[in-house]
Parts: sequence; structure tokens; C-alpha cells
Amino acid sequence: MKKTQIIRYIIQLISFILLPGLFILTWNSIKVLFIALINNTFTLDTMLIPILTLVAVIPITMLWGRFFCGYLCAFGSMQELLNYIAKKLKIKQININYKLDKLLKYIKYIIIVLLIILWILNITLDTINPWNIFGIYSSYKAWLDLSAFISIGGFILLLIIISSLFIERVFCRYFCPLGGVFTIISKLRLFNIKKDLNKCVNCNICSKKCPMNIDVNKETSEYNKVKSSECIDCFKCINTCPVNALYTKPKEAITGSVSALAIAGLYYGGTLLANNIPSDNPSTPIIITGKYKDGTYYGTGTGYRGEIKVKVIVEKGGITSITIESYKDDEQFFNKAKSTIINNIISTQSTDVATVSGATYSSKGIISAVINALDLTDNIESDNTEEEQPSTNNTFTNLEDGTYEGIGTGRNGDIVVSVVVKDKKVTSITIESSKEDTKYMNRAKDTIINSIIANQSIDIDTVSGATMSSNGIIDAVANALNIPFANPNDALNNKGQHHNRPNK
Repeated sequence: MKKTQIIRYIIQLISFILLPGLFILTWNSIKVLFIALINNTFTLDTMLIPILTLVAVIPITMLWGRFFCGYLCAFGSMQELLNYIAKKLKIKQININYKLDKLLKYIKYIIIVLLIILWILNITLDTINPWNIFGIYSSYKAWLDLSAFISIGGFILLLIIISSLFIERVFCRYFCPLGGVFTIISKLRLFNIKKDLNKCVNCNICSKKCPMNIDVNKETSEYNKVKSSECIDCFKCINTCPVNALYTKPKEAITGSVSALAIAGLYYGGTLLANNIPSDNPSTPIIITGKYKDGTYYGTGTGYRGEIKVKVIVEKGGITSITIESYKDDEQFFNKAKSTIINNIISTQSTDVATVSGATYSSKGIISAVINALDLTDNIESDNTEEEQPSTNNTFTNLEDGTYEGIGTGRNGDIVVSVVVKDKKVTSITIESSKEDTKYMNRAKDTIINSIIANQSIDIDTVSGATMSSNGIIDAVANALNIPFANPNDALNNKGQHHNRPNK
């Protein structure tokens, strides 16, 4: 085994153990910056870690090529290891001809375009992202619970694992959006593998050994170098050439390796920076005019790897402090979410805050723990006078037959329902659209809808653990039937608004 391969395998092993989420962080850094720029929400303090990551990765990739993919990416290393095992077990490999391979490699660019469109539309794909599932199981403790595989993302990850046994680096070649970005920006790289044409015997071993299925022999014969930016600088072609016709300058190779390690160092620098943010709470005082009951509350939510427990202090009706009591998430993701989410909840006096991209699960876990601590409507005081209180007689009367649409405010935004009235009774309620998290909406909708129909009233109990989604459905039904309803979500989010009722 050549020294370059030994060095590469050592770096891959270290990266796999210590930096399994580096490729997730890098892709999400691109996502976060893009969204911040199009939404005009860019600030240096909140974007420091994404900027730090991309400043390390992009210039190095432009100058030296895709060392990140060949050395540091744990997702790529996993595929490479699986294929190596498969070959040792003599599992027959699927050989894809170069013409078909060239066409398939355009898929990753299509994926990039689709993801950008989804970002613009503010649509998240956390539950179907195989990277997130991979990140969960990068810890050996997570293998005690295989439930994360029971998801679309888990299914896609299993497909990648299985296909990697038959096609080397199949995801890297055809589907990886980060690989697509690196392919584009490394087209003019300075570092190239070259060939001594006088030595070459056209045995084509270099092409056969390329994990990215590059026709190395053809490219080096035509251009005297590997021109394709699909090259991940693994040097397998050089190491397997029987006549040493392929070569590269050792100093450049060493520089590339050091550059790869520099990326890891800067990544840890960013993580340490996140760890040392001085306080869970805003440093500047906030004037509180909230409607929560004073006291100290404890709540639990579900994060990336398990329970997140928080302590919430309410003084003079407002949330003044949120402290993380315990968590099981990875530090780099949790610390990325913690300060931003806590600061936003306290500054807005609302749990209706945006999650932190790249730490979505941790963000939602903290938010749900605060919601659980405050017990939502139970801990909200109303300053309405008795005369201002809406009527509590919410039983349906004098309904006209027909189909009505209504809009309510849930946890994450609008919930639109369709209500069918037949023989002056509500006979059907359908959720037309919702921005709620699937787990909360699924927990609430059937119980709430059945209760409304059974009682012919919106005066029903909410579903514990999905209170805001429950309120949103009730609000939408009330809006459809033109029945007064004071949605507690409006008070909780300090919105104080009610949607206009759509036409029948």
C-alpha cells in the first residue's frame, strides 16, 4: 500500500470517528447563507459558523480540488468501506458505461435546483433527508434504537447502503448535492494528476480503479491530465499504475492533505466558538409584557438523539430565563441551536420561532420542551375583562347546509379546513393544508375532528402534547362556521389576530 493511501485512510478514519457530521454542516452552511441572503436576514453574528466553514472549504476546493470528498466526508467513506467489503466478499459489481455514467451524473445538479426551489418556498425535508439519519447513527449509542430507520430518510439511507455494495460511491457520483457544488467550483483547480505519455502502455487499469468512474486513461491521453472535476483526489489511479506513468507533485499532494486537515481544524474552531457563547439568555435586558403565570416550570422535548429538559422562569408575566437542564444531542448541532432558539423565544415571548438550519431536530426539541414546560394555555393569564370574554356557548345552532372553508392559526402557521354541513349538522371536517409538524398534527387532528363532530361544538378539550395544533384546527372550524373563538395561540404568540373567513 502506497504512503498516500495510508495517509488518506488514516484521515478518513479520524474524520469518520470525530467529524461524522462535517458534510452535513458544510451543506447546511450553504443552505443557511442562501436563505439568509434571499430573506434579507443576514447578520454576521448568526452567520459566523457557516461563513467560517465555507471560507475553509470553498477556496481550498477551488485551488486543490475535492480533497474534502476523498478525505473528510464520512458519508463518502461509508460508501467506500461498504464497497471494499463487498469486493472482498466477491459480490459482483455493476459496471456502468461512461456514456450512461455521464448522463447519470447530471442528477445531482437537478437535485441542487430542486433543493434551492424548496428553500425559496420555505419547505423543509428533514424527515426524508438520509444525511440526518446517518448523523443520528454516527453514534454507537443510537444503534440501541433503530426507529429512525422507519422513515423516508431511513429508507433512502438503506437504499444507498445496499447500492454501495454494487456500485462504488454511488451516492457521491450521482446524487450528492454537495458533491455537485464541489464539482462546479473545482473545475479550474491548480492541482491535477498528470501522465507521462512515453511510459503509458494503455492498460486502462487506472480507469478501472477510479471510484468516480472517470475514464482516466482517455483524459490523460487527450489533455495530459485528469481534467474531470469529478476527481476526488484519492490517488488510486496513481497507486495502481503498473508502469508509474501517472504522477503528481508530492508537495501538492501534501499541501492538499494539510488543507483537508485545516478544514477539520476550522470546523472545530467553529464548534468551540459555539460552545463558548456566554449565556443561554440575551445579554441585553428585555421589557416583558407577557401573559404567562409567574413561576418556575420544567419541560421535556425530543431532540436529535433523545430527551431535552429545560427550566423556564416566568416573572411579571414574561419568560425571563430558559436553562437547558440536560440533553443527548451532539454538541456541534445542539450548541448551534441552543442560544439562537432561547434568545428568540425570550425576545419574542413566543415559541413560534424559526428553527436553526442545520440543527432542526435540536431546535424543535428545545421549542417543544419550552411548550411542555409552560403547558401552553394552562399557564397563560388573560387580561380581558368579564365583558370582553367571548361566549362559551359554542354549540352549533342554525347552521346552513353547505361546504365552508376556514383558516386557523396553529403552531407553525395557517391551518385550512373544509367543513361540510348537512341537515344543519357538521358531518365532515377535512384538513386542506397545514404548516404544522407532522407528528403534532397527526396527534391532534383525528381526536379534535371526531370530538367536534360528536359534540357538535368547538367547546372541546385539546390533545395533550399537541395543544397548539389542536387550537389551530378548532380556530379554523370556528372561522369556517363564523363562530367567535379566542384562539389561545394568538395570545401565546402575541399576534392578537384572527383570519378573515374565506368565501363558501
